[in-house]
Amino acid sequence: MNISFLETFYWLGTLKSVKETAARMRISQPVVSMRMAALQRALGTELYKTNGRKIELTATGIRVLRKCEAIVPLATELQEEVRKGDGDLSIVRVGATEVVGLSWLPALINHQKHHHPDISLSIKTGMAHGLVEALRRDEIDIAFVIGPIEDPTLSSEYLCDYTIKWLAAPAMVEGAMPTSVVDLARFPIIQSRQSSYRYQKILEYFRWHNVSLIEGLTPNHWVDVGFETMHCAHFASEGVGVTAVPVATVAGQLRLGRLVELPIKQEIPAWEVIALYRRHDNADTIAKVVHSARAAVARFAETADPAHFRPRD
Repeated sequence: MNISFLETFYWLGTLKSVKETAARMRISQPVVSMRMAALQRALGTELYKTNGRKIELTATGIRVLRKCEAIVPLATELQEEVRKGDGDLSIVRVGATEVVGLSWLPALINHQKHHHPDISLSIKTGMAHGLVEALRRDEIDIAFVIGPIEDPTLSSEYLCDYTIKWLAAPAMVEGAMPTSVVDLARFPIIQSRQSSYRYQKILEYFRWHNVSLIEGLTPNHWVDVGFETMHCAHFASEGVGVTAVPVATVAGQLRLGRLVELPIKQEIPAWEVIALYRRHDNADTIAKVVHSARAAVARFAETADPAHFRPRD
Protein backbone atom coordinates (compact mmCIF):
# COMPACT_ATOMS: atom_id res chain seq x y z
CA MET A 1 0.00 0.00 0.00
CA ASN A 2 1.34 3.44 -0.97
CA ILE A 3 2.40 5.38 2.16
CA SER A 4 1.72 8.69 0.42
CA PHE A 5 -1.94 7.67 0.08
CA LEU A 6 -2.14 7.06 3.83
CA GLU A 7 -0.44 10.37 4.54
CA THR A 8 -2.87 12.15 2.24
CA PHE A 9 -5.81 10.54 4.03
CA TYR A 10 -4.29 11.51 7.38
CA TRP A 11 -4.25 15.19 6.37
CA LEU A 12 -7.69 14.97 4.78
CA GLY A 13 -9.12 13.43 7.95
CA THR A 14 -7.35 16.04 10.09
CA LEU A 15 -8.04 19.15 8.03
CA LYS A 16 -11.46 18.08 6.69
CA SER A 17 -10.72 19.93 3.46
CA VAL A 18 -9.49 18.76 0.04
CA LYS A 19 -8.16 22.26 -0.69
CA GLU A 20 -6.17 22.52 2.55
CA THR A 21 -4.91 18.94 2.18
CA ALA A 22 -3.66 19.71 -1.31
CA ALA A 23 -1.88 22.83 -0.04
CA ARG A 24 -0.36 20.93 2.89
CA MET A 25 0.85 18.08 0.67
CA ARG A 26 1.88 20.45 -2.14
CA ILE A 27 -0.18 18.52 -4.67
CA SER A 28 -3.23 19.44 -6.73
CA GLN A 29 -6.79 18.83 -5.54
CA PRO A 30 -7.43 16.27 -8.31
CA VAL A 31 -4.40 14.30 -7.08
CA VAL A 32 -5.89 14.26 -3.56
CA SER A 33 -9.14 12.89 -4.97
CA MET A 34 -7.27 10.33 -7.09
CA ARG A 35 -5.25 9.09 -4.13
CA MET A 36 -8.35 8.80 -1.95
CA ALA A 37 -10.21 6.88 -4.64
CA ALA A 38 -7.26 4.48 -4.98
CA LEU A 39 -6.97 4.04 -1.20
CA GLN A 40 -10.68 3.29 -0.82
CA ARG A 41 -10.51 0.76 -3.67
CA ALA A 42 -7.50 -0.93 -2.04
CA LEU A 43 -9.27 -1.13 1.32
CA GLY A 44 -12.60 -2.05 -0.21
CA THR A 45 -14.54 0.45 1.88
CA GLU A 46 -15.71 4.04 2.01
CA LEU A 47 -13.60 6.21 4.31
CA TYR A 48 -15.50 9.49 4.12
CA LYS A 49 -18.47 11.29 2.67
CA THR A 50 -18.57 14.74 1.15
CA ASN A 51 -21.30 17.27 1.87
CA GLY A 52 -20.49 20.19 -0.39
CA ARG A 53 -16.96 21.10 0.66
CA LYS A 54 -17.32 19.42 4.04
CA ILE A 55 -15.56 16.10 4.71
CA GLU A 56 -17.23 13.67 7.13
CA LEU A 57 -15.37 10.47 8.06
CA THR A 58 -17.26 7.23 8.18
CA ALA A 59 -16.88 4.92 11.19
CA THR A 60 -14.31 2.94 9.22
CA GLY A 61 -12.60 6.17 8.20
CA ILE A 62 -12.20 7.16 11.84
CA ARG A 63 -10.54 3.83 12.63
CA VAL A 64 -8.24 4.11 9.62
CA LEU A 65 -7.32 7.67 10.62
CA ARG A 66 -6.24 6.41 14.04
CA LYS A 67 -3.97 3.88 12.36
CA CYS A 68 -2.58 6.59 10.09
CA GLU A 69 -1.77 8.66 13.18
CA ALA A 70 0.71 5.91 14.07
CA ILE A 71 1.96 5.22 10.54
CA VAL A 72 2.64 8.83 9.46
CA PRO A 73 5.06 9.52 12.36
CA LEU A 74 6.96 6.34 11.50
CA ALA A 75 7.26 7.50 7.90
CA THR A 76 8.52 10.86 9.16
CA GLU A 77 11.11 9.14 11.34
CA LEU A 78 12.28 7.20 8.30
CA GLN A 79 12.72 10.47 6.41
CA GLU A 80 14.66 11.79 9.42
CA GLU A 81 16.98 8.80 9.21
CA VAL A 82 17.58 9.50 5.53
CA ARG A 83 18.49 13.12 6.35
CA LYS A 84 21.12 11.98 8.82
CA GLY A 85 24.70 12.41 7.73
CA ASP A 86 27.78 10.45 8.67
CA GLY A 87 28.13 9.63 12.34
CA ASP A 88 24.34 9.66 12.88
CA LEU A 89 24.22 13.45 12.75
CA SER A 90 20.63 14.71 12.45
CA ILE A 91 20.06 17.93 10.54
CA VAL A 92 17.22 20.05 11.92
CA ARG A 93 16.00 22.95 9.81
CA VAL A 94 15.20 25.88 12.09
CA GLY A 95 13.28 29.03 11.22
CA ALA A 96 13.51 32.12 13.42
CA THR A 97 12.01 35.60 13.30
CA GLU A 98 14.20 38.67 13.56
CA VAL A 99 13.39 39.33 17.22
CA VAL A 100 14.75 35.87 18.11
CA GLY A 101 17.85 36.43 15.98
CA LEU A 102 18.53 39.71 17.79
CA SER A 103 18.28 38.13 21.22
CA TRP A 104 18.79 34.47 22.08
CA LEU A 105 19.28 32.60 18.76
CA PRO A 106 23.12 32.64 19.02
CA ALA A 107 22.88 31.16 22.53
CA LEU A 108 20.57 28.43 21.20
CA ILE A 109 23.09 27.49 18.51
CA ASN A 110 25.94 27.32 21.04
CA HIS A 111 23.88 25.31 23.54
CA GLN A 112 22.84 22.85 20.85
CA LYS A 113 26.43 22.42 19.75
CA HIS A 114 27.68 21.60 23.25
CA HIS A 115 24.74 19.67 24.73
CA HIS A 116 23.31 17.88 21.69
CA PRO A 117 26.25 17.28 19.35
CA ASP A 118 24.25 14.63 17.48
CA ILE A 119 22.14 17.43 15.98
CA SER A 120 23.22 20.02 13.42
CA LEU A 121 21.07 23.11 12.96
CA SER A 122 20.36 24.66 9.58
CA ILE A 123 19.13 28.21 10.28
CA LYS A 124 16.69 30.25 8.22
CA THR A 125 15.46 33.68 9.29
CA GLY A 126 12.44 35.53 8.01
CA MET A 127 9.05 37.01 8.80
CA ALA A 128 6.65 34.98 10.91
CA HIS A 129 4.00 34.25 8.27
CA GLY A 130 6.64 33.06 5.79
CA LEU A 131 8.21 30.75 8.35
CA VAL A 132 4.84 29.26 9.32
CA GLU A 133 4.12 28.53 5.66
CA ALA A 134 7.59 27.01 5.26
CA LEU A 135 6.83 24.76 8.23
CA ARG A 136 3.55 23.65 6.68
CA ARG A 137 5.34 22.89 3.40
CA ASP A 138 7.97 20.80 5.23
CA GLU A 139 10.74 23.22 4.26
CA ILE A 140 11.75 23.64 7.93
CA ASP A 141 11.27 21.40 10.97
CA ILE A 142 10.68 23.95 13.74
CA ALA A 143 9.99 27.68 13.82
CA PHE A 144 10.49 30.24 16.57
CA VAL A 145 7.81 32.81 15.81
CA ILE A 146 5.36 35.19 17.46
CA GLY A 147 2.21 33.36 18.53
CA PRO A 148 -0.33 32.16 19.01
CA ILE A 149 -0.76 30.18 15.78
CA GLU A 150 -4.02 28.27 15.35
CA ASP A 151 -3.44 25.19 13.22
CA PRO A 152 -4.61 21.65 14.11
CA THR A 153 -1.62 20.15 12.30
CA LEU A 154 0.95 22.06 14.39
CA SER A 155 2.03 21.95 18.02
CA SER A 156 3.45 24.88 19.95
CA GLU A 157 5.21 25.66 23.20
CA TYR A 158 5.46 29.15 24.69
CA LEU A 159 9.02 30.29 25.33
CA CYS A 160 9.10 33.98 26.29
CA ASP A 161 7.45 37.41 26.19
CA TYR A 162 8.89 40.63 24.75
CA THR A 163 7.62 43.97 26.04
CA ILE A 164 6.84 46.41 23.21
CA LYS A 165 7.39 50.14 23.80
CA TRP A 166 7.22 53.30 21.73
CA LEU A 167 10.65 54.85 21.22
CA ALA A 168 12.06 58.03 19.73
CA ALA A 169 15.22 60.11 19.56
CA PRO A 170 15.42 62.39 22.63
CA ALA A 171 15.59 65.53 20.47
CA MET A 172 12.37 64.64 18.61
CA VAL A 173 10.21 64.64 21.76
CA GLU A 174 12.06 67.25 23.81
CA GLY A 175 9.50 69.69 25.20
CA ALA A 176 6.62 67.75 23.64
CA MET A 177 6.75 64.29 25.21
CA PRO A 178 3.75 62.27 24.03
CA THR A 179 1.84 60.47 26.78
CA SER A 180 -1.16 59.04 24.93
CA VAL A 181 -1.95 57.39 21.62
CA VAL A 182 -3.63 60.64 20.55
CA ASP A 183 -0.36 62.53 21.14
CA LEU A 184 1.56 59.77 19.43
CA ALA A 185 -0.50 59.99 16.28
CA ARG A 186 0.85 63.49 15.63
CA PHE A 187 4.32 62.07 14.93
CA PRO A 188 5.54 60.18 11.85
CA ILE A 189 5.22 56.44 12.56
CA ILE A 190 8.17 54.34 11.38
CA GLN A 191 6.78 51.02 10.25
CA SER A 192 7.76 47.70 8.66
CA ARG A 193 6.46 46.24 5.42
CA GLN A 194 2.70 45.75 5.31
CA SER A 195 2.94 41.95 5.17
CA SER A 196 4.77 41.81 8.52
CA TYR A 197 3.30 40.83 11.88
CA ARG A 198 4.63 44.06 13.34
CA TYR A 199 2.80 46.26 10.84
CA GLN A 200 -0.52 44.49 11.40
CA LYS A 201 -0.27 44.73 15.19
CA ILE A 202 0.57 48.43 15.15
CA LEU A 203 -2.29 49.10 12.75
CA GLU A 204 -4.64 47.16 15.06
CA TYR A 205 -3.33 49.20 17.98
CA PHE A 206 -4.35 52.51 16.39
CA ARG A 207 -7.68 51.13 15.26
CA TRP A 208 -8.39 49.69 18.71
CA HIS A 209 -7.95 53.14 20.20
CA ASN A 210 -10.07 54.72 17.43
CA VAL A 211 -7.30 57.05 16.35
CA SER A 212 -8.10 56.68 12.66
CA LEU A 213 -11.72 57.58 13.39
CA ILE A 214 -10.99 60.96 14.97
CA GLU A 215 -10.74 63.81 12.51
CA GLY A 216 -7.25 65.22 12.35
CA LEU A 217 -5.71 62.46 14.47
CA THR A 218 -4.84 59.95 11.80
CA PRO A 219 -1.09 59.29 12.29
CA ASN A 220 0.87 62.19 10.80
CA HIS A 221 2.21 59.84 8.18
CA TRP A 222 3.57 56.33 7.94
CA VAL A 223 7.28 55.98 7.21
CA ASP A 224 7.47 52.53 5.59
CA VAL A 225 11.16 51.57 5.75
CA GLY A 226 10.40 48.11 4.36
CA PHE A 227 12.60 46.49 6.99
CA GLU A 228 12.30 45.09 10.48
CA THR A 229 13.17 45.97 14.08
CA MET A 230 16.77 47.17 13.85
CA HIS A 231 16.09 49.36 10.84
CA CYS A 232 13.04 50.89 12.49
CA ALA A 233 15.07 51.58 15.64
CA HIS A 234 17.88 53.11 13.59
CA PHE A 235 15.51 55.44 11.74
CA ALA A 236 13.95 56.45 15.06
CA SER A 237 17.37 57.17 16.59
CA GLU A 238 18.07 59.48 13.65
CA GLY A 239 14.94 61.52 14.35
CA VAL A 240 12.85 60.31 11.43
CA GLY A 241 9.86 59.45 13.62
CA VAL A 242 8.64 57.25 16.46
CA THR A 243 8.49 53.47 16.39
CA ALA A 244 7.37 50.53 18.52
CA VAL A 245 9.80 47.63 18.96
CA PRO A 246 10.69 44.90 21.49
CA VAL A 247 12.70 46.92 24.01
CA ALA A 248 15.04 44.03 24.87
CA THR A 249 16.46 44.07 21.34
CA VAL A 250 17.55 47.74 21.51
CA ALA A 251 18.82 47.90 25.08
CA GLY A 252 22.22 49.15 23.87
CA GLN A 253 20.77 52.17 22.10
CA LEU A 254 18.69 53.02 25.17
CA ARG A 255 21.76 52.86 27.41
CA LEU A 256 23.66 55.16 25.04
CA GLY A 257 20.81 57.65 25.08
CA ARG A 258 20.16 57.41 21.34
CA LEU A 259 16.59 56.34 22.07
CA VAL A 260 14.14 57.02 24.90
CA GLU A 261 11.01 55.18 25.94
CA LEU A 262 7.82 57.17 25.49
CA PRO A 263 5.39 57.04 28.45
CA ILE A 264 2.33 56.16 26.37
CA LYS A 265 -0.56 55.17 28.64
CA GLN A 266 -2.11 52.77 26.14
CA GLU A 267 0.19 49.76 26.15
CA ILE A 268 0.88 47.45 23.24
CA PRO A 269 0.36 43.75 24.12
CA ALA A 270 3.58 41.82 24.62
CA TRP A 271 4.85 39.60 21.83
CA GLU A 272 4.71 35.93 22.81
CA VAL A 273 7.35 33.83 21.09
CA ILE A 274 6.59 30.15 20.61
CA ALA A 275 8.33 27.05 19.33
CA LEU A 276 6.14 25.75 16.51
CA TYR A 277 6.50 22.33 14.89
CA ARG A 278 4.46 19.75 13.05
CA ARG A 279 2.56 17.15 15.01
CA HIS A 280 4.01 13.64 14.76
CA ASP A 281 7.44 14.81 13.63
CA ASN A 282 10.51 13.25 15.28
CA ALA A 283 9.59 14.03 18.88
CA ASP A 284 12.98 13.28 20.47
CA THR A 285 14.92 15.48 18.08
CA ILE A 286 12.45 18.37 18.31
CA ALA A 287 12.47 18.09 22.11
CA LYS A 288 16.25 18.55 22.13
CA VAL A 289 15.99 21.72 20.04
CA VAL A 290 13.24 23.10 22.29
CA HIS A 291 15.40 22.26 25.32
CA SER A 292 18.24 24.30 23.85
CA ALA A 293 15.81 27.13 23.08
CA ARG A 294 14.63 27.25 26.69
CA ALA A 295 18.23 27.24 27.93
CA ALA A 296 19.05 30.09 25.53
CA VAL A 297 16.01 32.07 26.69
CA ALA A 298 17.07 31.61 30.32
CA ARG A 299 20.58 32.79 29.55
CA PHE A 300 19.35 35.88 27.71
CA ALA A 301 17.03 36.67 30.62
CA GLU A 302 20.02 36.80 32.99
CA THR A 303 21.19 40.07 31.43
CA ALA A 304 17.88 41.46 30.10
CA ASP A 305 15.67 43.83 32.07
CA PRO A 306 12.85 41.67 33.52
CA ALA A 307 10.41 44.45 32.65
CA HIS A 308 11.32 43.97 28.99
CA PHE A 309 11.84 40.22 28.64
CA ARG A 310 10.24 37.31 30.51
CA PRO A 311 10.84 33.56 30.05
CA ARG A 312 7.74 31.35 30.05
CA ASP A 313 7.62 28.00 31.84
